[in-house]
Order: sequence, then structure tokens, then C-alpha cells
Amino acid sequence: MSDLIFSSDPASDPLKSLVPDPADLLRRLADHVVLLDAGFVIRYINHEITAAGVPSPLGRHVLDYVPADLQTVGRDVLAQLQRGESSRMAMPYRSPVDGVE
Repeated sequence: MSDLIFSSDPASDPLKSLVPDPADLLRRLADHVVLLDAGFVIRYINHEITAAGVPSPLGRHVLDYVPADLQTVGRDVLAQLQRGESSRMAMPYRSPVDGVE
């Protein structure tokens, strides 16, 4: 048997409680989601490292977080994005605390 839910008041819509908050979904993702501005400065990250001595990435250029051996690839990706092309770059996670992958 199924329940039917009727509501004439959108503010009290019981289905709203079933729709997750997008910000909460981003926080729960295992992957890092990083939003950049037009200058490739980090404006949002869903997981920040909060260890002592690790500065926040907010307000820093994304290439500050690309390992030295991938800087050329990173600059190529940013150049493609500046031209309006789509691009992607995958890299292993390296902890800013101890450099461990």
C-alpha cells in the first residue's frame, strides 16, 4: 500500500524534508569539490584540511595546490578553460600535512 501526500501550502510541504540540502550533499561527498572564480582563485571547497599549520585554500590560486610534477598540465588545463573549452584533470590526492598520497 502506498501513502498519498497532499499539500496546498508549499511552505509546509512534507516532501521538502525528503529533498537533501545541496550544501549538505557536497559536504558528504568523498571527492573534493572546488569552485574557482574567473582568475582560478579558490572560492569554495567542500572539505578543508583543518590541521594545525595548514592554511585555508580559500582565496589562493588553484595552481598553489597542483604538485610540481603536474604544473605544466595544470597550466594547460587553465588555458583551455580560459579559451572557453572544457577540460579536466585528475591527480592523486596529496595531503598538505605530510605529502602522503
